[in-house]
Amino acid sequence: MGFTVENGKKLLLIYNPMSGREQTRKDLSYIVEVFCKAGFLPTVISTQKQGDVIEIIESIGEEYDLIVTCGGDGTANEMTNGLVRLENRPKCGYIPTGTVNDFANSLKIPTRTTDAATVITNQNFFNCDLCSFNGRIFNYVAGFGMFTNVSYVTPQESKNVWGKMAYFFEAVKRFAEYTPCHLEIEYEDQKIEGSYILGLVSNSEYIASIDFYGKKNIKMDDGVFEVIMIKELKNPMEMQDVLNALISRNFHSNYILRFQTDYVKIHSKENMSWTLDGEDGGNVTDVEIKNIRRAIHIAVPMGNLSVAKHQPKQLEDINK
Repeated sequence: MGFTVENGKKLLLIYNPMSGREQTRKDLSYIVEVFCKAGFLPTVISTQKQGDVIEIIESIGEEYDLIVTCGGDGTANEMTNGLVRLENRPKCGYIPTGTVNDFANSLKIPTRTTDAATVITNQNFFNCDLCSFNGRIFNYVAGFGMFTNVSYVTPQESKNVWGKMAYFFEAVKRFAEYTPCHLEIEYEDQKIEGSYILGLVSNSEYIASIDFYGKKNIKMDDGVFEVIMIKELKNPMEMQDVLNALISRNFHSNYILRFQTDYVKIHSKENMSWTLDGEDGGNVTDVEIKNIRRAIHIAVPMGNLSVAKHQPKQLEDINK
């Protein structure tokens, strides 16, 4: 039987025309062709400003069988923030065209746009955990401290010209701006107090385009996230100790705090600047981060991750 309107699935494709080096604009017709050949009925919308993806999904998302976004990590973040607001949540897909694409790399989604679109048409869906940061969703990492704001303060023009190196140049410029944060950290039955220069709460293999944990069997559907905190460093020898631990990925250092949990509470007397999936997370003194197990069904390549077997959590469960 040939393609007909009656048997086609409705697909909403939202793309960010400015992500990466404007690759989506060049490949858009090829992406749409992949979906049409697979029997989907695509509706294509271009974002105009930050927050558009959330508004579009919240407004019309339930009318579609599948929602696909095309852009960088920030675009994927907006997609999940929009999806969790829907009572009847469609399945989703992601075509990565950003500069870093950590979320896609962790899910083994290819960066070639037509290959990523083909993955979506195969409809192999994975139950992916999400995380809640004071009620706001992030996909793979929340961070504070040294260098964590580099991705969103780096001008888009620099990223278009230099690619990932633009982040390095911006980090060097801002090295002297950061001072340690004195924190109270609570998780499970633990209470810890100290000064830290960097904190990462992640549900991801990749952070800042690096396979951060190596072969540590990081899973994105196990109901917990990873926490790494680097303590205040007072001399070059302490810095070298931490660098060696990070490079070797064994994380054995007196200056590194690492643990897994599904909930962590962090308090600082001063406002702390956070990033969520590389975007501005705001300045706050109190943070609650929760793991939301198996919150979305997202398309992944065959054989790389287990197929979704459970229904995504509903909105009332996510907000608990």
